[in-house]
Amino acid sequence: MRLLSGLFGLLAVLLSALAVASWVQDEEGQPVATPTVSEKTLFLMDDPEAIERWSQVHDGVMGGLSTGDLTATDHGTAVFSGELSLENNGGFASVRSQPAEMDLTGQEGVAIRAKGDGRTYLLCLKDREARDGFLYQADLPTREDEWITTRIPFGEFVPTRMGQRLSSGPIDPSKVRSVTLMLADKQAGPYRLEVHWINAYPPVRYDADPLWDLSDPAAVSEWYTVQDRVMGGVSDGFVDPSGRGTALFTGDVSLENNGGFASLRSPPGEHDLSDYDGIAVRLRGDGKTYKLSLRPQDGDYPTYQASFGTEPGQWRTIAVALGELVPTYRGRVLEGPALDASQVGSVGILIADKQEGPFELEVEWMGGYAAADR
Repeated sequence: MRLLSGLFGLLAVLLSALAVASWVQDEEGQPVATPTVSEKTLFLMDDPEAIERWSQVHDGVMGGLSTGDLTATDHGTAVFSGELSLENNGGFASVRSQPAEMDLTGQEGVAIRAKGDGRTYLLCLKDREARDGFLYQADLPTREDEWITTRIPFGEFVPTRMGQRLSSGPIDPSKVRSVTLMLADKQAGPYRLEVHWINAYPPVRYDADPLWDLSDPAAVSEWYTVQDRVMGGVSDGFVDPSGRGTALFTGDVSLENNGGFASLRSPPGEHDLSDYDGIAVRLRGDGKTYKLSLRPQDGDYPTYQASFGTEPGQWRTIAVALGELVPTYRGRVLEGPALDASQVGSVGILIADKQEGPFELEVEWMGGYAAADR
């Protein structure tokens, strides 16, 4: 099992969710990252009606007194909370999704982004052939009040029935039908687990460093936006903590007064990316096309850019090779030198797709990646 925590920003971590990128060109001749393999969204906890369809299964079925429920928050997450009781031989509380065919064929495992209370929960899967009480389960450790992405390979889910380990074979990803969140750590008392999303992820392809972590509101406050208002335009752009361990880049693009762009930028710094093959961005988009933008340490120009597409409401890790970043000046491609990866001053994201209207991009982190077999 692997934990990805924003507090370990400079530690190399194994990023299993990164898609392989092929490349096409946008209308300006710039490369667009198009994932050919990517995560499969199972549950995005921003729909209160969908959350209500999860059901409770506690030790009350055996006479116990534990309580718990999954409830929606006002910032697009769900909270599994209640009180664990050891009375009457009890000691577990759980919520499970409504059964549905998921078909996780070709995926490597299940990933969950959650903020806990320091207790160890269980993430459980059930297949279509499972008997009552039969679950494949894996430990889900948490850190108190800290957002963590945990990726669990299917091979680490062990077959159990009523909490007892069985000798059955491994789970068949093609037959998974439901997901369960459970607490059964033999510690009486209140508990709380906040969940942002649950996904299935594809096979390992890259090692990545989340160099710019946006799970901390204090870090988000150091980022800033620049819009076409510097040139007389009227577009708006804002960056704010989401309340769920990410940053929200939102605004409204206008083409009035020859405008048409809004950008998000990291604070200036000195970054040597020469040991990496490219930049990875963990994000959820709105279906619009954006541009990854890198600026050199010695000035604002040229800006090195590459376009990438997003899918509405879907979490993705976008990979942009350093060699695909082309020098630009005010949106025009230059014949200038290639990016000096050892002298990067800042990173950013730009929307300039010539389409008026609101936009919303949610970002978890940005960082460098290297091929796993490098």
